[in-house]
Amino acid sequence: MARSDSYLLLRLMVEADDIDAAKAFQRTVRPIIESHAPIARSEVDQYWKISDWYEITFELRPTDDPTRVYRDLLGLGDGGWTSYGDATDRSSAWNPTSGSELLSHRVRWAELQCCVR
Repeated sequence: MARSDSYLLLRLMVEADDIDAAKAFQRTVRPIIESHAPIARSEVDQYWKISDWYEITFELRPTDDPTRVYRDLLGLGDGGWTSYGDATDRSSAWNPTSGSELLSHRVRWAELQCCVR
């Protein structure tokens, strides 16, 4: 069982027409994310660098091994991940490659962080 202070943070940069479309996307992918670990909070904000991108953030608090949940979430994308870190603090960034997708064609970039405490 995971300690209560271990967490994962998944940030998705999504292209959408407006905040309502981004929130609709969040509601669509939420059950997929939630099937891996309970979501403690989630937010949708317009990305300050690119006006038609929205940042969707999910904070997950796994009740199971956070490292396993981390690996499972990496499996949601078909390639494009670059990983960094060690056994207690890991981070992976996803950039689309030719023919790759992460959850949807709308996702333009993603980051997954895992902190095991």
